[in-house]
Amino acid sequence: MYEIIKIALDVSDKTNGVYDITVGSLVNNLGFGPNSITWTLGQGGQPGFNVVDGFNNGTGSEPGEALGGSGASPGGRSGQGAWGNGATGGGGGGSTGLFWDGG
Repeated sequence: MYEIIKIALDVSDKTNGVYDITVGSLVNNLGFGPNSITWTLGQGGQPGFNVVDGFNNGTGSEPGEALGGSGASPGGRSGQGAWGNGATGGGGGGSTGLFWDGG
């Protein structure tokens, strides 16, 4: 442990305090520590779909939209397929967000 602290203090000295191991509690008290940041990962949307008949053609009777993914802001839904083709596109993915609580 002594050797690690000695190396850390040496790095701090050589960088004029840019890498200072003694500022952790100050950073936390000012609201910039690791507990002040949260993040949300975006999730992919539902895949598109195509109801097919016995001839492997789109029936044009798709039941609805593919939903968008979740995240900091949700992804968009797909539109319903056109009659006769019927295939729908997939839903858009949600976005990933990083949030600071303002400390």
